[in-house]
Amino acid sequence: MRVLITVAVAAVLVNAQQHVFETTNVGEYEDDFADWSKKWSAIKHAGRPTSVAYPPATLSTPSVAFPTPTGFAGPVAQGDEAIAAMESSSYPPPQHGPVVAPVRTRDAKKNFDAPAAWGNLSPYNSLSSIPSNSNFPPTSPAIPHGCSLSQLHVLHRHGIRYPELNDPPYEFAQRLAKNVKKGKGFTARGELKFLNTWRYRLGAETLAPLGRAQMVNLGISLRMKYGGILKSYADSGRLPVFRTTSQDRMLHSALNFAAGFFGVPYEDMYHQLVTIEEKGYNNTLAPHKICEGLGKAGKGAVKTWTKTFLEDARERLRLQIDGFELKTKDVFGMLQLCAYETLALGTSPFCALFTAEEHAGLGYAADLRFHAGSFGTRVGPANGIGWVRELIARLDGNRTSLVDEAGIWGLNSTIVGDEARFPLDGPLFVDATHDTTIAGALAAMNLTSLSARILKHLPRHHIPSPSSHHFSSARTVPFGANLIGQVLTCRSEQYVRWVLNDVVLPLHGSGECPQSALGMCRLDVFLEGLRIRVKEVEFGKLCGLKPDEEGGDDDEEDEEDE
Repeated sequence: MRVLITVAVAAVLVNAQQHVFETTNVGEYEDDFADWSKKWSAIKHAGRPTSVAYPPATLSTPSVAFPTPTGFAGPVAQGDEAIAAMESSSYPPPQHGPVVAPVRTRDAKKNFDAPAAWGNLSPYNSLSSIPSNSNFPPTSPAIPHGCSLSQLHVLHRHGIRYPELNDPPYEFAQRLAKNVKKGKGFTARGELKFLNTWRYRLGAETLAPLGRAQMVNLGISLRMKYGGILKSYADSGRLPVFRTTSQDRMLHSALNFAAGFFGVPYEDMYHQLVTIEEKGYNNTLAPHKICEGLGKAGKGAVKTWTKTFLEDARERLRLQIDGFELKTKDVFGMLQLCAYETLALGTSPFCALFTAEEHAGLGYAADLRFHAGSFGTRVGPANGIGWVRELIARLDGNRTSLVDEAGIWGLNSTIVGDEARFPLDGPLFVDATHDTTIAGALAAMNLTSLSARILKHLPRHHIPSPSSHHFSSARTVPFGANLIGQVLTCRSEQYVRWVLNDVVLPLHGSGECPQSALGMCRLDVFLEGLRIRVKEVEFGKLCGLKPDEEGGDDDEEDEEDE
């Protein structure tokens, strides 16, 4: 693999810092635990992070003793590429999320799928396996009869990760641990009794094991569906260029995807472009690093909703713990811990603390945030307009205007001006990105079938009915989400269509694209719509908005139509 890092100087990476958890040896408190336990039930390491250092720093047997390969591989021959997407009869079945233990809610509601209700914290699940999506064309993602695949554009989210260091789960654990460390202690009972000995077992911001599996499986799935696209490279002397960012979970998502798509070893199969994700650097896969408004859109709505839907939970839980003031943000962190621990560790005691309605409330909090960061505010489409500007260049093969206008759209001119690192003549493009960028790209392309079309703004005090609430972060940007652009040649005419999480999207909201049973739009018509759209979404101007100004985080809300 040729790894390309887009930096002017290598020293840029010096700013990358590795957070080191303060781990605790339980045994260090055994001497004074007797006195402590007379007052508090919580042991002194409650809430503190715990981790395992693997692999060992020093090996008793060096790895050189186990060489691979050893030779003697036996006869091998490369087979032809899979083209499952070319035939609806052989198109692979829908992908489903990783297998996790059933999640029991406090009210033990039957037929309630809690992981599917966790918004952007939900594991991947094919939209085609969810029967309520009647607004999508009733067609298969397989290439239509009489058409051939000319280009493939893949924009996918990273896999299941651990929480970020400023996320509510980590902050809750830190508050709990500091409360104990200062000698205050606490006693939890009833449903919360487990907190007396609970420790924070999650890592920070990197992929969880199931996240790695998601990316490998996504790579395998796309190779099975679209592997034939690689035939275009066979005699060209070129390799495809895949992009990701320097963030740990992003890079390892890209590498695990490559392991699934190409197999191991994959080092000489493609070029991996790693773009710097850091404040102040133009990066269309992480535009929130240079656009202040993007990271704040929806925060006010989420804060209001959190206080509303968790009021009952906070009241009943705070009565079950002494010595620790349970705030709404703590309860929200506990609810998120249910999702993170379930996906990373297999199970979580936090899940049974909350009703099915409260689990659904977690998902709606994510809906408020991502709707504001996409269709619900003027600044939302700025999350994806830079990537869409690059898409236009990839579709029409014109680099000139892309370089001239790079700064306007938050593009990195070092990348887009380089034919080697940003090729326009290849048939395969794969970009690993964040959930916010995918949601923003859908809005930037004006694919309004995914938005809360009937409501201008989602309400902050209740969840609207499905008839007026079309936007779902769990369905749009779950862990492992993928947006696939198919450029098709059908009887000498070129068309485009988009597949989100295994479902074909209607394009009639984008420019002059007509309604189509196959979800197809003529490429020239689609491109013209995108060119108009990039003029409407002024990245630089929108990114100067404050979150409470027009387009940032609107305080208005529409009541749903009865």
